[in-house]
This record gives sequence, C-alpha cells and structure tokens, in this order.
Amino acid sequence: MSLISNMARGATGNGTERPSSLPSAPQLPARPSEPHRLGTKTIQAVDQLTSMSADEIEKVARQVVEAAQEIADVLREAARRVRENGRIANERLGNFVRVASTCADAARLMQQSVAHRDDPQPDPAEAIDKRQAPPTDLDALAARIRQLADECGITR
Repeated sequence: MSLISNMARGATGNGTERPSSLPSAPQLPARPSEPHRLGTKTIQAVDQLTSMSADEIEKVARQVVEAAQEIADVLREAARRVRENGRIANERLGNFVRVASTCADAARLMQQSVAHRDDPQPDPAEAIDKRQAPPTDLDALAARIRQLADECGITR
C-alpha cells in the first residue's frame, strides 16, 4: 500500500492508525452536481414563467369580460333607443296619415261642392216650386274645412 492510500484510509505516515479522539475536519455539505442545480433552476424558471403567464391570461380574461360587458350595455342602450324612436315614428306617421286622410276628404267634398255649382241651374221658379234642398250642406262643409285647417295648422 502506498502512503497516499493509507492516509486516505486514516492511517498516519508511520504505520500507526490515527486515534479517534483527534478532531476531524468539518464535513462540508455535499454540493449538488452541476446538472442537478441546472435542472432545479430550470424548473424554478418554468414555474415562475407559467405563474406570470397565468396571471397575464387572467388579467386579459378580466379585460375581455369587462369590454364585453361594456359592449353589451351599449347594445342594450341602442336597442332601447331604436324602440323609442320606432314608437315616436309610428305615432307621428299615424298623425300624418290621419291629417292627410282628413285633408283628402275635405278636398273631395270641395270638389263635389264645386261640381254641383257648375251644373246647369234650373229655372228659379221651378226650383221654388219643387222645393228641393241643395245636394250639400255648405255650412257643414265650411265647418269641416275649418276643422281640417286647424288640424293641419293652417291659419286663415
């Protein structure tokens, strides 16, 4: 045996063994191998990245939900406005049609009245004898025309 191998086994250089009462050098904790440290650091980095990625994904998801809620609120408001405007348009169109029909009726009555005036008139003596009422009531026609003019907003 060589001296180095004996010393490694605890023997002194003179062939006697070292007494066990002598303090030995403090044992350092075993240092992990370089691949083990690299693997540990890699796993820690992956954990950190996935945690950061998950947080970012959750943040984006919250933003998407908030934006979708805002869009839904805007669409609901637009639908409410469309309904309200449709109701107003229907009301105004109904009023217009009612007034237009009334005006058309008044024009028709006036045409009939003018047509009867243009008809050849019988001899007044015969008319008195026959005592025939005129075909239209002019007072009622005038009242109707005034009513229509008021509805149409026409001033005299």
